[in-house]
Amino acid sequence: MLTGIQPAEVVVGRIVGTFGTRGEVKIAAADTDIFRPGMRLRLHSHSEATASEAELPPETRSAVIESARLHKNVVVARLQGVDDASQAAALRGAAVSVSRDALPALEAATFREIDLVGMQVIDERLGSLGAVREVLAYPACHMLVVGSARTLVPMLSAYGMTVDAQAREIRTTLPEGFEELR
Repeated sequence: MLTGIQPAEVVVGRIVGTFGTRGEVKIAAADTDIFRPGMRLRLHSHSEATASEAELPPETRSAVIESARLHKNVVVARLQGVDDASQAAALRGAAVSVSRDALPALEAATFREIDLVGMQVIDERLGSLGAVREVLAYPACHMLVVGSARTLVPMLSAYGMTVDAQAREIRTTLPEGFEELR
């Protein structure tokens, strides 16, 4: 977890580049639907954070989204006070966090990828498989990347998958022979 991030905040993306000459930025994010005008962001500069596990000092920059739209696989956003490409370029690499309260509510039995990362995956037959490192979206289902071996575990109800957010555990019953695929 980012130590410079308050517990009520979550990292939702990273600024990966600029778009055009008018100061828009491109934000890579797992959940592109959350970005909307008026949303307040906290930007943690790339020199302070190079990975999601980095420690961040408390100094951050706040920004408010003026406009946001999806372009290919990234969010293109205009941020208040960022008026040209050079100002936008200075933000490249910044981690983007928001208040958890600013995120839209989820339907029952749905989870944000950022909440699944770090949870322990436990198979009823194989035991602990490790912690979730990331979540990959495939057309058929989402896959959990688990443990140092980066084992892919499908998120399918057919395998009896349950998520216990309080215990930070994901339980599943993978099919016979799964361990041979690892």
